[in-house]
Amino acid sequence: MNKLLVTLSVLLIFFKNSEQASSFSESSTESDENGINNFEDSRLYNLRYFMNLKKLNLRSNNLIEASPCILNVQKVHMLNEQKGQEKWPLVLEPTDQPKFITVDKNGDIFVKSGEKLRLVCSGSRNRFVNVRAQVPDITVTCQRGKFFDYMGTTVNFENFGCATIPDSEDMIVEDGHHQIGFRMPNGQFLPLIDIHYDNRVEVIHVAHKLPYIDSRSHQKVSRIAFKDGKHPLGPGVSRFYQRSDIYNKMVKLLGQENARKYFNEGSFITKGHMAPKADFIFAAQQLATFFYMNINPQFSGSNNINWNFLEMSIRGHDFGGDVTIHTGGSRLLELPSKISSKNETIYLASDDKLPIPEIIWKIIEVGTDKHFSFIGFNYPSIRTKEFDQQLNICNDLCDTNEYSWLNEDLRDEEIRRDPTKGLLLCCSFEEVEKIINKGRI
Repeated sequence: MNKLLVTLSVLLIFFKNSEQASSFSESSTESDENGINNFEDSRLYNLRYFMNLKKLNLRSNNLIEASPCILNVQKVHMLNEQKGQEKWPLVLEPTDQPKFITVDKNGDIFVKSGEKLRLVCSGSRNRFVNVRAQVPDITVTCQRGKFFDYMGTTVNFENFGCATIPDSEDMIVEDGHHQIGFRMPNGQFLPLIDIHYDNRVEVIHVAHKLPYIDSRSHQKVSRIAFKDGKHPLGPGVSRFYQRSDIYNKMVKLLGQENARKYFNEGSFITKGHMAPKADFIFAAQQLATFFYMNINPQFSGSNNINWNFLEMSIRGHDFGGDVTIHTGGSRLLELPSKISSKNETIYLASDDKLPIPEIIWKIIEVGTDKHFSFIGFNYPSIRTKEFDQQLNICNDLCDTNEYSWLNEDLRDEEIRRDPTKGLLLCCSFEEVEKIINKGRI
């Protein structure tokens, strides 16, 4: 009986607060001296607030033991010069080693009253701009809704914006091994993407976590130019991806006829993300993917069509929790030359560096014993003898029930095997492992 009364009381409070939401909005001011605003006036936000009360203990003698803080990564905007999601700080667990806070599948960060968050504005001279102490690293305590205690003052989370977007770093772990992540003001490093490459500077393995969250709930931020970071061929890695320079290089290697056949307006080299921008929740994380160390040269048909369909299918599927994504390049693309009368291995840089991989592979690791594995063929957008030879490289599982979550285009064998869209196969983990290992020469 007491539980019933508690439930009815919570519902009555919700409907009463919903009716008053607009008046709350009218009376609130964003320029309050201490950054204190009235509670979120959105009915949806209030509904979500009360729905999340089930995560707390409700008692008949104390209706709400503690009101939670709920921050939606899309709906909460920073009150800087211009409202936006880009200036969000890094939102971390309050632990000794930096760790990103958990975001639920609706894009909500849920914090119990009295619990803490660590907020960081990474990057040289970056800092918080709307709080009393303009420092880059602070700890705040949840009060309720969007309000946190900082240095004894109640502050709306929207006032914790950074001066600039938190900056990321390409860190060398050892020769052939980099990590992309964020440098904390105290020197600690928070890795986001793990990268291995070989002595030809082919990116052979990239690993990152894909969070259990609807990708439509991610923050939105525009693409940026790729950064050299600590790329072994830098600075100026962009010069190897200039379409006109690639074409001229291919004319010298393959002859004009074959260069025109394989490298043209419908078949050209793109910068293929191994850990894609759209796999990450926060704007700062998404921008961290724009290091040259995170890409392989990829033909336009593969990168923009079937491989893109695969990445969207993965983000749109519920695997029942966070998964680890492994991606990389394997083998070296060879094309026939009219000059040498033999097949030539295609490199974008001199001294046999930066090869175009023949294969781009991806493995989704679900837990410890389940995998979904894929092979994408990185060929020019024409049908060749070499292309036809790859159709049976593994037992294609894309039409099986196990892969029924793939989008409609990838379930269509004609589209999946169209060379202008990039041949894509679903293989067993063992077959992909064998193909990758065979490609390491």
